[in-house]
Amino acid sequence: MRKLSKFLFFSLLAALPVNLGYHFIITQAYAGGLLIDYLIPTIFLPDIVATFLIGAWALERNFKNDLKSLLSKRYFAIAVWFLFVMFLSLFMSNRFLPSATFFTRTFLYTGVMLYASLRFDYARDLKIYANIIAVTTLALGILGILQYSFQGSVFDNYLILGEQPYSANTPSISKENVLGHTKVPAYGLFRHPNIFGGILSIYLVIIVFLHYLISPKIFRMVVLFGSFALLFTFSYFSWISFGIGLLIYFLGRTGTFLARAFVLSAFVFSFFIPVFRFLSASENPSIYRRSNLLDASYKIVKSDYLFGVGINNSVVLLEKNIPWTRDIRFVQPVHNIYALLVLEIGIIGLLLFLSLFYTGFSKLKSNTLFLQAALLQIIFLGCFDHYFVTIHQPWLLLWLTLGIVLNVSDLQDHV
Repeated sequence: MRKLSKFLFFSLLAALPVNLGYHFIITQAYAGGLLIDYLIPTIFLPDIVATFLIGAWALERNFKNDLKSLLSKRYFAIAVWFLFVMFLSLFMSNRFLPSATFFTRTFLYTGVMLYASLRFDYARDLKIYANIIAVTTLALGILGILQYSFQGSVFDNYLILGEQPYSANTPSISKENVLGHTKVPAYGLFRHPNIFGGILSIYLVIIVFLHYLISPKIFRMVVLFGSFALLFTFSYFSWISFGIGLLIYFLGRTGTFLARAFVLSAFVFSFFIPVFRFLSASENPSIYRRSNLLDASYKIVKSDYLFGVGINNSVVLLEKNIPWTRDIRFVQPVHNIYALLVLEIGIIGLLLFLSLFYTGFSKLKSNTLFLQAALLQIIFLGCFDHYFVTIHQPWLLLWLTLGIVLNVSDLQDHV
């Protein structure tokens, strides 16, 4: 069973980008007559693999010993309290099924984190980890380049890895002005180019750091195709995220210090975006939408800042409070995962969430800079978008990365 759980762990890592899932279209998934993507209860392929992983781990002979070991870990207590606070938020939600679906997924992914924190063998598993990331990035890179060339989906069939069918004529599809020409960015296997770009920016940095574990020929192909795909997402924050990772790679400890200072500044600034009125008045939808959503979330959270309005429930309330001046209907979560967590599960939930990051981050040493880079990239991207909480692929990546970080930091703490 031990070999089975390790196989399922790496299978989950390989399946992470897959968007294939079964969607349950229910009444609670509608808001104001619109079907809201974030409210649709969905079982994705990675959810199924994660379930089998946790099940296989629980059936192992050493599971009781693992459980005893976890009980002595500070991060286990934080994770349990975080889940408990999220569980309580279910009863604050007006739409129980979407909230329960999100809680169940988070419960599974937290289990993945705990598994990785104990069972990831840094010496033996790092090469497999690096090569799975490399092959995945190569495949995503090729897909992204083809999508940009075709100006639409490649397979045009959701059943193939969950690639959403789209073209330049698809309503609400993202478009960019490139040298006077309207172009559709690459989507990969994700629901928005920003998500694709964010994942690529982290994967590429991991590959650059761990290049010595990857075949030189494969490494060159991954960097080439992956970088072009990242470019074709036109995700500016993802480009900056990639730059943060490269800064750490090339400058080491100095780069880490500069990256931490930059990300901390971005973290603080992201909460004050509505204060700068010129951002709300901007003609750029990417800017004024973020400002309006954050402003609306502050108005809502004033009366529910301790326990929030219910997990995966804020979209409905934001839809009623956001200005409709330029976007007739723009229904999305607030583009800041920290504000989103306060809004949905309260300030206590956010503090517990940040404590998990701090617990692992504070003990990482210079020989694991790729993990520090990955965490900083996630923290930065979370300042300006919601997908690291609301979308299953980045949410899984966050918990999986935290698990490896906690594993390594725990080992280093005993060296």
